[in-house]
Amino acid sequence: MIKYQKLMKFLENNPTYSYKEENDLIEIYFNTPSLQEASELDDTSDYNRSMHIVLRKNKNDDIEVVMAEIEGINYHKKMSNDEIKWWLDTIDMMY
Repeated sequence: MIKYQKLMKFLENNPTYSYKEENDLIEIYFNTPSLQEASELDDTSDYNRSMHIVLRKNKNDDIEVVMAEIEGINYHKKMSNDEIKWWLDTIDMMY
């Protein structure tokens, strides 16, 4: 599991992410690329989606997933903890 310091280094080095901390909770906000941008499709129906992730720092400075969701116009998807853990593991390998 990723440590708090690695996560914060990633967030501070990536201006596309915004975050706020309160006590042991870290809330992360990110505007996702559209399907058109991500896959070079001509589909323009998928835009203006934002990801909201809530994480908790435990006593050992490990990061735990509390919840995550993607929201957009007429769209809402709750993300699984496994999806966010994959993202955190990727950050952990990068830093």
